[in-house]
Amino acid sequence: LKPVGLDMPTTRLLLVALVVAAALGSPGVGTAAADGDCSFPVTRTDATGTSVTLSEDPDEVVTLNPSAAQTMYEIDAWDEVVGVSSFADYLPGADGKTTVGSGNDDATVEQTIALDPDLVLAPNTILDSTVQQLRDAGLTVYKFEAAEDIDDIGEKTRLIGELVGHCGSADERADEMNRQIDVVEDAVADVDRPDVFYLFFGFTAGDDTFIHEVIETAGGDNVAADDPGINANGASTSGFFAVNSEIVVDADPVWFVLNSDEYDTATVPSGAGGVYEGTTAYEQGNAVVLDADEISQPAPRIVDAIVDLVR
Repeated sequence: LKPVGLDMPTTRLLLVALVVAAALGSPGVGTAAADGDCSFPVTRTDATGTSVTLSEDPDEVVTLNPSAAQTMYEIDAWDEVVGVSSFADYLPGADGKTTVGSGNDDATVEQTIALDPDLVLAPNTILDSTVQQLRDAGLTVYKFEAAEDIDDIGEKTRLIGELVGHCGSADERADEMNRQIDVVEDAVADVDRPDVFYLFFGFTAGDDTFIHEVIETAGGDNVAADDPGINANGASTSGFFAVNSEIVVDADPVWFVLNSDEYDTATVPSGAGGVYEGTTAYEQGNAVVLDADEISQPAPRIVDAIVDLVR
C-alpha cells in the first residue's frame, strides 16, 4: 500500500526509515553480560609495536580520548574509568571523573601520572613521545591504530573488553553493532544512492575512513571518494583532507552531511564566495547535521549516526 499523495521513491524511503527505526531502537549502555571468557595475563601488540601485558584485571583506567571513554561506557566498564579527556564530558557521570586534558599537552601527562592508573587507553592521535613519557613513569599504556572502517570499530570494542576484563559485554555490544548494520544494509539495498558530501571545517572524509563507511552504509555515495581532484592537494581520495570546493561543485552532491561541532542547523553552507550555491544540495536545502559525539568517535555509537543519516 502506498500512502496517498506520495510518489513511490518517497514511499520507499519512508518505509526504509520506519523499518530501520523499528528494528534498531536505541542501544544505550551495554548490558552486563557474563565476562567469564576474559583471562589474565593478556598480551596484545599496540600501534607502537609494543607488546602490552596486563597481569591482572585493571581496577582503574584512564582514557585519553572520548572514543575509548564512550566504549568503556557502552561495555559496562564505566565505573572503572578514573580519568577522561576534556572531550568526553558528554558522557553521563564524566563530571565525577578527573579530566586529564585534551591530548598531548603536559597537563595530560602530569594528571595521568598523578592518577597512577592500572591502564591508560590512548588513541592513534596521541603522539608516540607522549605514550613513552607515560611508560617511562611506569604506567601501562595501550595505543590504538586508527579506525579505517566500521569493522575496525567493532574489533576495537572487543579489544578494549579483553584489556579491561569485560569480554562478554564487549562482544555483546560489538555483535549488536553488527546486527544493526545488517538491518540498515538490507533496508537500503535497493534504494537509489544519492551523492553525498561530508564537510567539516573545510575538510572531508575519503576512502579508508569510518565516516566514509557511515555514508556508504546509510545508502549514500560519498563523492569525496570518487575524484582525487576533490583533495585540495590533488593527492588521493584516501583519509581526511582539505577540500577543493570547485571540484565538489562539479560532483554536484544532492546532500551535505555536517558535524554538530561546526553547525547548529541543517542548512547547506554557501561556502566561500557562494561556491556551494551551485549544488543541487543547496538548491533543494538538503543537509543533515550529525551529532559530533557519534559521527566523530570511532566507537559503538557510530551506528546511531548511520541510523540518523538513513532517516
